[in-house]
Amino acid sequence: MAKTTSKNIPDKSADPNLSDDNQQTSQDLPDGYEVLVGDDTQQSVEDAQQFAEELISLRNLIQRYADQMEKLSAEVKEHNDSLKNLMSNDQELSQLEEQAKAITTDLRAKQQRIKESPESVQIQVKVKELKEELSELKAALNNYLLRYYQMTGSTVIEDDTGDEREIVFQAKLGRKKSA
Repeated sequence: MAKTTSKNIPDKSADPNLSDDNQQTSQDLPDGYEVLVGDDTQQSVEDAQQFAEELISLRNLIQRYADQMEKLSAEVKEHNDSLKNLMSNDQELSQLEEQAKAITTDLRAKQQRIKESPESVQIQVKVKELKEELSELKAALNNYLLRYYQMTGSTVIEDDTGDEREIVFQAKLGRKKSA
């Protein structure tokens, strides 16, 4: 059997049957080999050998980098675990975290009690009423401004103090109401 320099590519120096005078034809090659070799010239064989060597070199680089990444990832994980252990083993930090949890719980409970107080409920109802009234005023003003524009063709209106204000239109798309 002939010595190979790379996968499925015979070394000519080890096999006298592969000299320039006695080349294999593509009919004698295993399936897929003729794709690498192409025609039966010496240059094609050399190109195929170079391609195979580059492919092997690239594969080795990929493997080396992948191995380095795995090693570094394991090292990062190890250091992160060390940091976690330092944090979890610190008594003062644990006490402060417990105090912070208790304060947060107390804070939320106090906020909820204030929200549910009669005075707060009354203010919330008033805010809701004012927002509804504001929404109604905006809708009416929008209609009046649109009508003003339709009548005058102007996008500027002067108020009682003489200041000019620009009319800004906003379009909205809604579902067509069925009759």
